[in-house]
Amino acid sequence: MRERRIQTLGDLSRATKQEGHNVIEELEADLITEVHTLKEAQQQSAELLSQGQGVLLVDTTLGNVRRIIDEGNKRFAGNANLELYARMIISALHGGSEPTDYTDLIASWTGLSRDHIQTLDIRNSGSPQELDTSIKAVLFSGSPSHLPNIGSGKEIRPGITDADVYNRSLAVWREAVKAGLPEFGICYGLQRGAKHVGMDILQQPGRSQAGEATQIVTQEGVDIISMLGCTTDPSELAGRISAFRSDEVQGTPDPRFASILFTPHDLDPSMVFGLIHNPQGTGTSPEIIKQVLAAGQSAGLDIQGHPEIRRGERARISAGAGRNLDNIPLRLNGSDQELSTAMLKMMTEFFRLHKRAERA
Repeated sequence: MRERRIQTLGDLSRATKQEGHNVIEELEADLITEVHTLKEAQQQSAELLSQGQGVLLVDTTLGNVRRIIDEGNKRFAGNANLELYARMIISALHGGSEPTDYTDLIASWTGLSRDHIQTLDIRNSGSPQELDTSIKAVLFSGSPSHLPNIGSGKEIRPGITDADVYNRSLAVWREAVKAGLPEFGICYGLQRGAKHVGMDILQQPGRSQAGEATQIVTQEGVDIISMLGCTTDPSELAGRISAFRSDEVQGTPDPRFASILFTPHDLDPSMVFGLIHNPQGTGTSPEIIKQVLAAGQSAGLDIQGHPEIRRGERARISAGAGRNLDNIPLRLNGSDQELSTAMLKMMTEFFRLHKRAERA
């Protein structure tokens, strides 16, 4: 009897134990290969960023990562194949330890130890303190908060509104600019930066994503990637990346302050999937960005996707976010490459150009 095609989590949940075991073994082999590829990029990242106080992670997830992973595990509970799949993900991607929070996901992706990640939970009230001068860079996380809802006044978590999330994260960004720190923003991190330079943030529930997206590189992106030297082939930054969002960035930024690096392949091409920022307002050409970083001034690299949520974990988080199991792919057809490794290399080389990296 020919084994059935198992393409989605739904298929896996209905498969026999032997069928499930065989498929999970294949998936594990693929993920382990990807992990080995990521290791070199992690070594470069850790070598650069583990000096001093490491990086500051501005966590605007409001505890959502732990909640969504728990929800995914609940949906898997009682199904032998799905439970085996979850155990495989924890082993292959996280070294056998279940991520407990967003800091764990960042550590697992970058190769940094938690000792070299200072986490600022945006739920903590009050203004950010002056940033430690030994911090190498600032990372901004995604968030369940919605920028279009800033004026509603509605609490999205006890004691915190959309305006609180935005204002507190923006305050940290301003401190980073004052301290001359480079920053890397993910999802909400992109949207916060885009709003700050006057771009539109639109809530489009019908075009939301909970899973995967494919990004392409603009000409400005090609030029910046070539300047960074993270690859000799800028097309390596085009491909598949995790995406969890219902808001989107639209518009054309003032080129003195920002330029568009990435757009989505599979959605409205006017949507923005990546930006380079120069808060000094002196331009965003590769030559100027290089000069800004070399002078120890602040610059930003923001993306809509989630490179820290790697293939495999993406499926479990999609389940936790409520996506139909039959619509969550285990295998993705086509030649699109996964971008977690390429994005880590790009972030690392962006930070490496900053004058502060010379102190390492």
